[in-house]
Amino acid sequence: MGKALGLFFGILIGGKLSPLGFIICLYICYKIGKSFDENLLERKKQNQKKYEPFHEFTQQFYQNHFAPQIPVIPFFGVLGHIAKSDGTVRKSQITLAESIIQRLNLYGFSKTQAIHSFRNGKDPNFHFEQALNKIYQGTLNHFSTRQLLFKWMLEMAKLGPYGERQKALLNQAATILGIQAHSHIQQAYGSDLNNAHAILGTSSTDSKESIKKTYRKLLGQYHPDRLPPSASEQEKARAAEKLIAIKKAYEIIQKNLQGNS
Repeated sequence: MGKALGLFFGILIGGKLSPLGFIICLYICYKIGKSFDENLLERKKQNQKKYEPFHEFTQQFYQNHFAPQIPVIPFFGVLGHIAKSDGTVRKSQITLAESIIQRLNLYGFSKTQAIHSFRNGKDPNFHFEQALNKIYQGTLNHFSTRQLLFKWMLEMAKLGPYGERQKALLNQAATILGIQAHSHIQQAYGSDLNNAHAILGTSSTDSKESIKKTYRKLLGQYHPDRLPPSASEQEKARAAEKLIAIKKAYEIIQKNLQGNS
């Protein structure tokens, strides 16, 4: 801006001078304008440095006071226990835990606490009920926060086999946290069960022996070793994915049959 004004006044003043005088005048006005721009930029930088601590304070204040306040240790312990409830913690479940840490703006020591608590929750001797009670006490006046935490518990369970064990843990959590979520727990389970039957081409009225027979037939049909030698890598990958889906579906149906027997 200063340089532009300097050139403008240089042309205005030097227009009545000789060619050499015009050039000298134009140069002097340009330098004055440039000096003005540099001084303005330096003042702007000094003001930014002056107010940086305030911006950092307001950002920390927002994170500390407006981010959901949760009992980090018991909550992530509960998530770890749900993830390990079938004996295996899946990569998708670890990814979900990491995503929740980011959504809650946990960093530094709080993030370390969350990670260690998730690992501790995988211990078979983890005090699940005690941790839920601590979550309830820590969110006593924040029902919406408890709903959010339970939603993440449900998501964590659904990333596993979501069988009777997972349903029992979620029902216990809903009862202690005072959340009417039993219908949602059953609906989510029923949805997965219906999808499993759709993958195998079976139904809930089929006998256990019939379902097992269909399952074995599909294993043979979609096993990558049954593909012709000329099969492309893409066809092999699709067959492998289908085989995984079949095994997962049969696992869900089996768990349901065991729970009803």
